[in-house]
Amino acid sequence: MNKKTFHSKMNMYSFLEGSCSKMAKYFLTAYSKSGEHLLNEIIEADSDNEASDKGKERLDAESLSANPSRVVRSSGGLVHFHP
Repeated sequence: MNKKTFHSKMNMYSFLEGSCSKMAKYFLTAYSKSGEHLLNEIIEADSDNEASDKGKERLDAESLSANPSRVVRSSGGLVHFHP
């Protein structure tokens, strides 16, 4: 492979890598009234709103929507909180 072909392939790889959207990671946690962890999962989403919606759907599926819960960004920001 010559130098020009190598750089061309590297530029294409960089272009494709940049065009792929990487979903952010969020943590969904649900608690019992006594503070016991009932659910602790990772959610991937494109936005805070999507993460919140996915978290609420998951809580509904597990019949935990009445329990205290939170969705937190992996960077530490609170997205959803239910006391």
